[in-house]
Amino acid sequence: MTTRKVKYIIVFVYFCSFFLYSQEKHCITFTDNTCACKSCDTDYYSYTDIDVYKIDTIHYTQKEFKASFYPCGDGEKGDNFFLLDTVAHFLPKKIKKKVHNYYRKKGLDTTAYLFIQEKDSFPAVVLEKNASFIKRMCKKTKLEMKKNVIATALVFSIFIKGEIYHQIVVEKLKEQ
Repeated sequence: MTTRKVKYIIVFVYFCSFFLYSQEKHCITFTDNTCACKSCDTDYYSYTDIDVYKIDTIHYTQKEFKASFYPCGDGEKGDNFFLLDTVAHFLPKKIKKKVHNYYRKKGLDTTAYLFIQEKDSFPAVVLEKNASFIKRMCKKTKLEMKKNVIATALVFSIFIKGEIYHQIVVEKLKEQ
């Protein structure tokens, strides 16, 4: 095999692995083997200009998926970040408000749901009222080790003119 062919093979393998990584990074596969894709072809800020008044309906389904996190800090208040292997889409402010209002009317608890925030260029989950959960998890595992959990995802499908325009995944952690 010539050196040129070897170089082409290395480049091909590199691009294939990069493509697979980017797909894994942006898509969640649920335990029922269905998927919710979040911004596979676009960047994180592409949906900030959605006109909320054009939205016909918002449907939601609740699903579970497997995830891993790395605990940060010692579990005290303020040390409330877990780095997830799965990257969830940022919720634009207009849509976040619309979604909040929607499931508040349905009687769903909004305080426990976790929204994605960027911290030091890593995707991180903000745990609003789960300090005791963090403390228990940090006692059970070394801080540098990753811990597998089952996450519950509330998937909101936004419909405009009868077609799915975008899906928002809101994640909630629970102990495995």
